[in-house]
Amino acid sequence: MLKRWSDLTGGIAFLGLGGLFWAQTIEQSVSAGTVANNPVWFPRLLLIIIAIGSLGLIAKAVLAKTSCDGRAALPAKPGQLALGVLLVGLYLLHFTPVGFLPTSAAMIIIFCLMTGYRSVVTVIVFTLIFVPGIWYLFVDGFSIRPPGIGMDNILSYIGGFANE
Repeated sequence: MLKRWSDLTGGIAFLGLGGLFWAQTIEQSVSAGTVANNPVWFPRLLLIIIAIGSLGLIAKAVLAKTSCDGRAALPAKPGQLALGVLLVGLYLLHFTPVGFLPTSAAMIIIFCLMTGYRSVVTVIVFTLIFVPGIWYLFVDGFSIRPPGIGMDNILSYIGGFANE
């Protein structure tokens, strides 16, 4: 008999939502030869990570020998987890039309505040360092420009420091 129902239901819910969000990226696909230039490959990577975690929860539920006494396996409230999944879905849906920098900055700020980081200065400094750092990693490291306004646009507006 199954002992960890909360892990099983959570894993199935996350897997189902991940599949639903994945379906939203299908019509934006490009041919296999240009996958690296596909603007939805990063959201899909996040969805694959969510799917792997979901399968891990399902496996944990099936293979567990002890009961969890009805408690969730993750140290968070169910409402907070549902809000987190909803925010990830909104991030994935708005990633291409709005752009990487604004959606990533908003997501990091919301998740930091949602998970208990109340120092506004720390959250803003972290966001101002992390998001442009990831943008530059993709542009300079992987030669893939994320969608939307970029650091090159921002720097050219500020003072003409763009990398042409």
